[in-house]
Amino acid sequence: MDLSDPIPIIKTLMPKVPLMGKTALFHSLGISNTSKYWDLKTEMIITVIRSLVVKSGPAHVAKAQKLSLKDPGIKGKMWVSKVGVPKPSEGDILTAVIEAVDSLKDEGAFYTKPSLVDITAEWTGYRAGATSNSPELKISEEEKYKEMMKEVKAPATVLYFHGGAHYLMDPSSHRPGCSKLAKFTKGRVLSVRYRLAPQNPFPAALVDA
Repeated sequence: MDLSDPIPIIKTLMPKVPLMGKTALFHSLGISNTSKYWDLKTEMIITVIRSLVVKSGPAHVAKAQKLSLKDPGIKGKMWVSKVGVPKPSEGDILTAVIEAVDSLKDEGAFYTKPSLVDITAEWTGYRAGATSNSPELKISEEEKYKEMMKEVKAPATVLYFHGGAHYLMDPSSHRPGCSKLAKFTKGRVLSVRYRLAPQNPFPAALVDA
């Protein structure tokens, strides 16, 4: 699916309008299972993607994943500074994860031992002086981090791993929620971009985490 062409996306989403309406209603009434934990945008995206995956089957997981990874951009009351996280020089983390998995796995279960890799993450903070439509400032990632830290009022740091069953979503799709967490804690949030399945099968995401 070419995400730059809106026609296929519209054709895909049109049959989902009743589902989207139901999701919005249940969320606004607070009677959906996740309304206490997700904002409406997140619940809508997850619900639609799940319906596409269940209907289309595993062969279309890649299409659903690609749709969920579309970066919505950065605007509004948030600071976002992208950062690289180099892989550890020692193998202690990998060893600990593998030992934990081995101790819990069922007899006959198998998996491929993942490697340690560099990953990326996003620092997110609340941008109090912005409006809901304020664009991202065209400054370096380091400068964005410094501006974010000027507004951090508490020592709290939230380490955030986004939802998506280890094969959907991205820190970019959870920026509004992370911004709200930063506002609530008066601190900052580090949202990790861990590897996704099926390209990087279990336990690659756990190793990154």
